[in-house]
Amino acid sequence: MKGKTGHKCDRMCVAPKGSEQKRLVRTINDNIVTFVRGPAGTGKTLLSVTYGFSRLIDKEFKSLILTRPVVEAGGERLGYLPGNMLDKIDPYMMPIFDALLHVSTEETLAKLMSKTRRNSAIRVLPLAYMRGITFRKSFVVADEMQNSTTEQVRMLLTRLGEGSKIVLCGDTTQSDIAGTNGLENSWNILSGVKGVGFVELTSQSIVRHPLIRQIEERYQKHNRSRRK
Repeated sequence: MKGKTGHKCDRMCVAPKGSEQKRLVRTINDNIVTFVRGPAGTGKTLLSVTYGFSRLIDKEFKSLILTRPVVEAGGERLGYLPGNMLDKIDPYMMPIFDALLHVSTEETLAKLMSKTRRNSAIRVLPLAYMRGITFRKSFVVADEMQNSTTEQVRMLLTRLGEGSKIVLCGDTTQSDIAGTNGLENSWNILSGVKGVGFVELTSQSIVRHPLIRQIEERYQKHNRSRRK
């Protein structure tokens, strides 16, 4: 089963809704690196993950790599949680797993990923453990990158190898780190570089729940009034 963008799915297909989401899919298709930012519920993670998953199933890529900075809302530190590294990172990858479950089944995902195999088709890697890795024929989705530093974004992008793509997603209004975040800073630094695309999603693209659009617009209005 395929959606309008050619996404191959086990279950419900996810097709872009509206001009902004369609532009996101085109930008990912046409570039090696894509930066996408927008408020919660705009589909930036969902579309990025399902794009990569469909290309993985079609064997365009050998692996789908999922990552995000491990910075918790409210400042709680990952090191205080019980368990090993993968046990600790799993809760922070739930939004990405939810996106995969829109287009696949738990059985299919279980076959494609394993915590013990380095050559799994779907791999979950903490951003902090990326140094020294080279992505070859891989589709990488880096989520919640408003919580990254500029050096972390630089480190991630320099992992690029032959035949790979990277999508960096985030909402710069919901950063849990102090100062300018890596997503926002790198957006400005890399503007105009060939092969790097940028997509801004607005509240008009919110599809998660109709109330979220009103909530986001009220908070944006409040923040603008505070800056005056």
